[in-house]
Order: sequence, then structure tokens, then C-alpha cells
Amino acid sequence: MLTDSAVDVTQRGYGNQSDITQGADGYTNSVTSMQRGTYNESTVTQDGYFDTADITQRGYGNQSDVTQGGYTNSVTSLQKGTYNTSSVDQSGYFGRVNVSQSGYENDASVTQQGYRNQADVMQSGEFNTAELSQSGEYNRGDISQSGYGNDSTITQSGWRNMATTEQDGTYNTAEITQTGYRDIADIYQNGYGNSAVISQAAGGWGSWATNRASIVQYGYGNTASVTQSGGANTANVYQY
Repeated sequence: MLTDSAVDVTQRGYGNQSDITQGADGYTNSVTSMQRGTYNESTVTQDGYFDTADITQRGYGNQSDVTQGGYTNSVTSLQKGTYNTSSVDQSGYFGRVNVSQSGYENDASVTQQGYRNQADVMQSGEFNTAELSQSGEYNRGDISQSGYGNDSTITQSGWRNMATTEQDGTYNTAEITQTGYRDIADIYQNGYGNSAVISQAAGGWGSWATNRASIVQYGYGNTASVTQSGGANTANVYQY
């Protein structure tokens, strides 16, 4: 039976829509949805315990979709501009997701499971795409995009891994996959048509020691790939 859950919806403008569903098996969940502008749409589904969702949309045709289960998870989604899309599917325990979008037709997708994982996505510009998936425990993923047509993907499992991608410019692609323990990966791209891939995993003796990988790309059409397994490995790539 639904107990002590709360919803606060504020809408100003024309043609905005907010759909909130709090399931009968949930307990003390809360949703705040504020929309200003035209034809913005917010959808929140909660069926866990002590979960919170805070949705703010301003502009035209933005869409936010949040699904929460689990225990004491939180989502904050802020959208400004036109036709931006944000999707968050969150379960597990004590997870945190922040999505901030401005500009035109940016797309962010976050899937989060496990324990005390943290995800931050910040997009500005046009036609940028961000996808972040987390499981395991104490992992952190950060995606920052500006410019046009950039694509960033982070996939993490394991324990206390940290991944960061930052993209400026046009049509850059970044991908990080981490499945080990306490590994750190960073990609920075500025320019046109650059591609960077980092894959890190545990394996064999010393797997608890931190692997570190960094790729920095400027200019046009650079390609870099780093694959590391085990522990205490370090790779730094700089392309200009």
C-alpha cells in the first residue's frame, strides 16, 4: 500500500504535460516537476523507497523520462532549450543522477544499478548524444559535451571506478568501459571527427591496484584506443 509519497507539479505555458505514477509497493517517494514553455513533457514512475525525482524544463518540446526503484535514489533533470531528451532508469541503493541540458536536440540516457553509484551528464550545443550505464558499487561517471554532433558512452561495473569524458567541437566520439577496481579513465576531445576508446578491466595478480588511462585529442580525424587489464598500468595518449 502506497504510504507517505508526495507529488508537486507546476506548469506554465501551452501544451505542457506531466505524468506521475507512484506504485502501490512504494514508500515515501517524492516528485517535483516544474515546466515552463510549450509542449514540454515529463514522465516519472516510482516504485521504490525514499526515492526522489526533481524535474525542471524550460523551452519548447523538451522531454524527460524517469523510472525509479530501489532505495534512497535521487534524480535531478534540468532542461533548457528545444527538443532535448533525457531518460533515466534508476534502481539499486543510494544512487545519484544529475542531467543538465541546454541547446537543441541533445539526448542523454542514464541507466544506474548497484550501490552508491553517481552519474553526471551536462550537455549544451546541438545534436549531442550521451549514454551512461553503471552497476557495481561506488562508481562515478561524468560526461560533458558542447558543440555539435558529439557522442559519448560510459559503461562501468566493478568497484570505485571513475570515468570522465569532455567533448568540444564537432562529431567527436568517446567510449569508456571499466569493469575492474578503482580504475580511472579520462577522455578530452576538441576539434572535428576525433575518436577515442578506453577499456580497463581487472585480471590476474595486482588487480586491486589502480589502472589509469588518459586520451587527449585536438585537431581533425585522430583515432586512439587504450586497453588495459590487471593492475597499476598507466597509459597517456596525446594527439594534436
